[in-house]
Amino acid sequence: MSNREYKSDAQRGYDRNRYGPDSTSEVIGGKSNLETSVSEGISFCPSCGAMMLPSRGVYKCNSCGYSTDSPTTNNSSRSTKSKTFLELNVKTHNLKINNRLFVSGYLGLKNDYVLINAEIEIYFAGQFLKSIFTDGDGYYQFAFQVNKIGKQEVMAVYRGSSEYEMSTAIDYVNVTGTRVNVSGKSNHNEDFITKLEKLVSLYERGLLTDEEFAEMKRKLILE
Repeated sequence: MSNREYKSDAQRGYDRNRYGPDSTSEVIGGKSNLETSVSEGISFCPSCGAMMLPSRGVYKCNSCGYSTDSPTTNNSSRSTKSKTFLELNVKTHNLKINNRLFVSGYLGLKNDYVLINAEIEIYFAGQFLKSIFTDGDGYYQFAFQVNKIGKQEVMAVYRGSSEYEMSTAIDYVNVTGTRVNVSGKSNHNEDFITKLEKLVSLYERGLLTDEEFAEMKRKLILE
């Protein structure tokens, strides 16, 4: 018996001892098909949960017979991200400027599973507002003040992860009303205070009499 044949027989005995007397794994180049399969990657059957090993490029379950449709490539198992579903609800679609808008929703997977403690980004009219996190039931909620008139976009975004795909949800609200121009009033108040301070300064320096100071202050107030 040659050295090569001796090593093959020894390898066959090793395979039988390790995987059972019924093992039919074949030794090729000093390495069994089963060991080659392990090096290519292990998967688990989605039907019965048993371990599956690749056979001729296809994963097959020896327990229930389930097999994959796509052959394995590059000696590694393929991994895909799970799809997610992001829901967005707005409490009202018509509101007035400066009113508060309440939004809520949940982040889910297939088969009624949800993602907890997942970061959700909230946007209004194209502007980022805040990042919030889903609770123990996969839900989130947030309230904010609307500051733009017209039809505005409300958007929630989940950026995804190494395991889950990204998803977005969009809705629209109609904001009505007239924006109050408070800048003019603010400027007027600042101008009044500045003039009054100057008037007081002139009076304290003795450059104005009591009558002159009282008259000029009265006119300033009436402006």
